[in-house]
Amino acid sequence: MLGGKNAHRDESIGQLRVHADGFGWKSKQGGSPLVIPKADLRSAEWIKIPHAYQLKLRVKGGFVHKFNGFRSTDKDTIREFAKEAFGLEFEDAHLSYKGWNWGQAIVEGGNVSFNVEGKQTLEVPLTDVAQATVQKNEAILEMVADDTALPEDEMLVELRFHLPQSTGDEAADVDGTPAEGFVALVKQSGDLDVAGATLATLPDIQVQVPRGRFELELCDKFMKLFGKSNDYKIMYTAVSALYLLPKPDGYHMALCIALEHPLRQGATSYPHIVLQLPKEAPLELEVALSEAECTARFGDKLDKFESGDMPGVVAKVLAAFTKKKVSGIKAGGFNGDNADGRSKSIRCSLKAAEGFLYPLSKEFFFMSNKPLLIEFEKVASIEFNRVDAKQQQAQVRTFDITVHMKEGLPKQEFVNLQRSEYKELFRFLKTKNIRIKNIASASYGDDVAEGDDDDDPYTARLKAEREATKEAMMGDDDDDDDDDEDDEDFKGGDESDVDEEYDEGSEEDDERAFKKKKKGGDDEDEDEDEDEDEEKAAPPPKKRKKEASSEEDESDAPVESPPKKKGKEPAGSSKNPLLEKKPKKKRAKKDANEPKRGQSAYMLWMNAAGRTIAKEALGNGASIGDIGKWCGAKWKEMNAAARVEWDDKAAADKARYEREMAEYKSNIRRQAMAAAGGSDDDDDDNDDA
Repeated sequence: MLGGKNAHRDESIGQLRVHADGFGWKSKQGGSPLVIPKADLRSAEWIKIPHAYQLKLRVKGGFVHKFNGFRSTDKDTIREFAKEAFGLEFEDAHLSYKGWNWGQAIVEGGNVSFNVEGKQTLEVPLTDVAQATVQKNEAILEMVADDTALPEDEMLVELRFHLPQSTGDEAADVDGTPAEGFVALVKQSGDLDVAGATLATLPDIQVQVPRGRFELELCDKFMKLFGKSNDYKIMYTAVSALYLLPKPDGYHMALCIALEHPLRQGATSYPHIVLQLPKEAPLELEVALSEAECTARFGDKLDKFESGDMPGVVAKVLAAFTKKKVSGIKAGGFNGDNADGRSKSIRCSLKAAEGFLYPLSKEFFFMSNKPLLIEFEKVASIEFNRVDAKQQQAQVRTFDITVHMKEGLPKQEFVNLQRSEYKELFRFLKTKNIRIKNIASASYGDDVAEGDDDDDPYTARLKAEREATKEAMMGDDDDDDDDDEDDEDFKGGDESDVDEEYDEGSEEDDERAFKKKKKGGDDEDEDEDEDEDEEKAAPPPKKRKKEASSEEDESDAPVESPPKKKGKEPAGSSKNPLLEKKPKKKRAKKDANEPKRGQSAYMLWMNAAGRTIAKEALGNGASIGDIGKWCGAKWKEMNAAARVEWDDKAAADKARYEREMAEYKSNIRRQAMAAAGGSDDDDDDNDDA
């Protein structure tokens, strides 16, 4: 565990490695490793702390690194190795637990310590001191505001040392008060005057995360963001990486600053700072250092005067101050050499946040109001969702990916990626040697996306089913035509089809016609009165012409109509026969003697061996759909040599079907001819009689 003020955090838990070249420590949460070269080591101390031991290493420049959590048995092992490899002698140090506030304040190297009776009580790095002032006999040390602290964390804000005035001969030998001398020593050792001076200023910078416009001031050891509502202070040592990425709008570049510890504003944390910089905006910047100082500090990485487009100048300045390399999309990255910014990212969503996913050389960067960085070395596998054949047939335009992480980290699911990006993303992951969890479905989706479905067993099966259905429907139509030809009730020339459909008549019409013939013209007035009454009354439902004609044949006498009731037609009733539902036609039964079609090579393999292998691979609880998907993917992986056996069986089965079908049709023709010959003989016999 890395000691210090952040020892209680999860990212402070890691692994320390000791080798011949020095010490190395890396957090389990990731980030940049802490490397202590052998040449920088100055001393090593072994200290007893509550419930464990601490290893304190003092290195070049006055810096101190503390590592907690050792056991007492580790002391001899590390001591012997350090003495042999580094020539260091371990010192046994002790802490004071008396709780006294009277002791000795010492400024040594890059630390301020307070000792009681020769034992250390506390130690503060000068890098955490923002300002040192004097107030009467007190030296006041103001600490750097920790923007990475959690809301429940307790922080050291201020430290005061009371240094009484010297008396006697000591007062004559010292210029000023002891407090002033102590503060001057702190400033000299910690370079506070230089650290607090502004070396470069970038006014009115648009910041996407946290949102707003800020003024960026670059100091010696930290940078400040001044906004209308909030101010932030970021140590250069807290910056882990820089990314310069093109935005899809084509007018801006995004400069992303990744932090070891996220900034916090209340309950909101910001692990990344995203600056939005216009591409074509010019910028001239002057560093408040002489050319000699710039050369001594930055070398050839930064000049005193810098000019050019804003994204390039700002990225160059931040890289020089933070000593971090600016990462971006390399030439030919992700989607080829296309210079369009849209081809370098994929639009998608992470939970409720919409943004753009940038596949980089060593990581994924998700740009949104909540940016996310995923390093490839922490990715266990990637799973593609909604890329199988069913989704292809449904013409789904998007797909999803799930990124499974190592070391128990939570998985990340990106949704609604455009299907046009699928092929390039799949090939990109293959080039990075990232494991794809459902490689069978993903590979199948890739082939479908390319339009190569010649060997697709599912497509072949669907085509065969459609052809069989079409043939069956054609057979039903032929049967219907035969039934129409054999209909003896229909008599051509009686009435047209239109009359039969729309003017079929009723019993009342026949009765009126009969009465007119019988009575003649004398009863025309009575008939007219009856017609008027009949028009007012609602007509009863009509009967088919066939029924009316049959009744007329049975009796020539008129039939009295039932009493008519006057009233309106019920709502929704209709006299149009077209609106009446017609009975569905019954499909012809399939002949049991008809031979079965030949099966394809895939179906023969699947029924013989595929299902058994799939159940062994997927388990007995697998559904039929899962087994079908697995068998389809397995069949596509088989080469031509493995398919030879099943192709031969399919060819033999096809030949069998053609042979049996020819025999079946021949038998049908013979039976038809025999039936026709028998009917002719019967007709001849009747004629002779």
